Amino acid sequence: MRRFSDDIIQLDRGRLRPLAERDLADITAACNDDAIRAWLPIPVPYSEDDARAFALDHAPKQLKSGAGIERAIESEGRLCGVIGLNTTDWSVGVTEAGYWLAPWGRGKGLMTTALMAMTDYAFRQGLQRVEVHVATGNLASLGVALRAGYRIDGTLRRKGRTHGGLVDLLALSRLNDDPPL
Repeated sequence: MRRFSDDIIQLDRGRLRPLAERDLADITAACNDDAIRAWLPIPVPYSEDDARAFALDHAPKQLKSGAGIERAIESEGRLCGVIGLNTTDWSVGVTEAGYWLAPWGRGKGLMTTALMAMTDYAFRQGLQRVEVHVATGNLASLGVALRAGYRIDGTLRRKGRTHGGLVDLLALSRLNDDPPL
């Protein structure tokens, strides 16, 4: 069975590391932010128990099973967001990146840097395609993907769900042989 290596990935202004108990308060606070809740079908209100289940149960199971990897985006010693690779199909070399950034981490280019690093990491793990699916109205996440070198492949009609109901998703991708940025 293939699975991701449990690496810490260094960034210019931080690192991508495993989620930990010390992150629970920051995850809880971030996931109660209106900008995050608008696009993710997460519990409302988001509790520390929800954060614990995600960070200390779901994330380790994803890594162990080979289905994905979740990483804290840490900058200046604090969790500023989460980025992960999910729904990984090792047989065809495809995975999907997902991400969110806390209010205190926004406006610094941190997520674009994190997505570029996570994409490069996926390619080093032997994958050949990384996809990002973004709700059509989520301009912040779309901008991150475009700045990270992703190309729009098309629209997946009613493929996603938010608290407002079903939404169309823009499908974007980067291939391991795309020109470097």
